[in-house]
Amino acid sequence: MNDARAQDFWAWSLDRYARPGVEETLLVLQDRRGLDVCLLLWCAWRAERGDVVDRRIMAQAVALAEPWSREVTGRLRAVRRALKTARPEAVAAGAPALREAVGKLELEAERAACAMLDGLAPEAPPTGASPDAADAGTQARRNFAAYLAAAGRASEADAEIRALLDALAARLFACSAGP
Repeated sequence: MNDARAQDFWAWSLDRYARPGVEETLLVLQDRRGLDVCLLLWCAWRAERGDVVDRRIMAQAVALAEPWSREVTGRLRAVRRALKTARPEAVAAGAPALREAVGKLELEAERAACAMLDGLAPEAPPTGASPDAADAGTQARRNFAAYLAAAGRASEADAEIRALLDALAARLFACSAGP
C-alpha cells in the first residue's frame, strides 16, 4: 500500500462525509441496515477512480472490514454512545472528556479500516480519463451491489436500502461534476 494514497483515500473520505446529506445517509445505512461506512466510502472512492471492484477483491474487502468494524470500531462506538447518556455522577467524574477521547479512538479505528481497504486497491487508477460524476455515481451503485453480494446481504436490498444507496451515490458525487 502507498501511504500517500492511503492518506488521499482518508482525506477523500473525510471530504465526502462532510458533504450535505452524506453523513446522515451513511449513519442510517450503518445504524438501521448494518452496513459498514468505510466499505461504502471505499466502494465510492474506487468508483471515482474508475475501478470496478470484482467479486474476489470485494470478498477480501468484506473479510477485512466487517470483523474490524464489529470487534473494534463498533465496540468503541457503543462505548461513546453509552457515555452520551452518562449519569450526573459520571459527568462530574469526567465522562464527557472520556466520551471525547473514545470518539477520537473510534475515528482512528475508522482510519485504520480505510488504510486496510486501501491496500486492496490497485496502485494506480485505470488509464484514461476519470469518470464524470454521473458515471462515478453509476459505478458506485454497482460497487455497492457487489458489497451487498459479497457480504451475503443482496437479498436484503429492498426498496429502502436501494433508495438510500442511490441517495448516497447522488450526494457523494453531486459536487464532482465539472464544466
